[in-house]
Amino acid sequence: GGWVRSVATYGRLREILASAALPDLPSGVGASDEELVAWFEGHLTKVSQHFEGREGSSLLEFALEEGDEAIQRKLEDFLGVPMDWGCYNVTTWA
Repeated sequence: GGWVRSVATYGRLREILASAALPDLPSGVGASDEELVAWFEGHLTKVSQHFEGREGSSLLEFALEEGDEAIQRKLEDFLGVPMDWGCYNVTTWA
């Protein structure tokens, strides 16, 4: 998906994730797309559960595939201020 492609093409991020010892992603795991997606989806679930039902806290969720305009609108609605959202990093697939 888009997130895996973004990680894979953003410098050494893929290598860093696969070699780091992160919660639920031990060193050496995450080199395959399947491992990385499983960890990412598990992480999303944990974060969502953390915020679920917590009074006074909120979580903004969006996917890169939604596109810049939709993400910008979500950010502006969430923060209540105008945002300048776009692509400011260079990847190898763009």
